[in-house]
Amino acid sequence: MESPINNPLGKQQSNPVTVKYQGDFAKIAPTASPDFPYIATTHRLVEHYQSGAVTRNCPNLVELQPEMFATISPGLAKKMGVKPGDMVVVSSIRGEIKCRANVLPIIKPFKVADREIELIGLPWHYGYSGIAIGSSANDITPSVGDPNTMIPESKAFLCNVKKA
Repeated sequence: MESPINNPLGKQQSNPVTVKYQGDFAKIAPTASPDFPYIATTHRLVEHYQSGAVTRNCPNLVELQPEMFATISPGLAKKMGVKPGDMVVVSSIRGEIKCRANVLPIIKPFKVADREIELIGLPWHYGYSGIAIGSSANDITPSVGDPNTMIPESKAFLCNVKKA
């Protein structure tokens, strides 16, 4: 639904029959919004299962992955003046979350048309209860559904990141 660029192949920006919900939680960022210049994606961690409701309460697993983080590229970290472990705020048009910065070279910017667009990685296992607590990536993901299956599209969306 959200894109950092206009569709170079045609006038239709996204699937016209995508299910869009109503409310502040369901806002969609304008295409190529300067307020949200980065692409975020949610991902899994080996140490936590699904939403983490059970594994966030297992001391051994919590010791391995104790809190929410945002993985950013070394280039973006340098540009922002962020070091590994610093607190950052990741925001979308739907809200913001606060978490630690995880600076790793496995996150690389996309080359899209004539631009370089940074990728932000957010694990989706954290929440507000358990031993390991922290902001939930799902608080800032879009609330849209695939028109056939109604599966939510929460894997890619526009965001911004700033040092907290």
